[in-house]
Amino acid sequence: MTVPSTETFQKLLTSKTVKSGHAMIRVIGGLTRYRIIVLLKNVPSGLTVTGLARILDASPSQVSHQIRILKKYHLVFGNPSGRTVTYRLNAKLVEPFLI
Repeated sequence: MTVPSTETFQKLLTSKTVKSGHAMIRVIGGLTRYRIIVLLKNVPSGLTVTGLARILDASPSQVSHQIRILKKYHLVFGNPSGRTVTYRLNAKLVEPFLI
């Protein structure tokens, strides 16, 4: 087996793929955000901020803040219906990071 050169590893470690993967891990790594992701994974029909807040025993403003971060990285998306938004998981992006 041939071992790749140091230069090959340096290119790999400085690549956009590694940097974006690291950013994704940091986003998912927040405990509240991870809990939201786990809940949304287990409720495919989605949950509202109020529903998430009730389950997490957190304030709606705290949950909204975390949802905003998850939306920024396209990990969740919202489906508005009147004045209510139901959030769902973007499973394709998140699945590799879940157990």
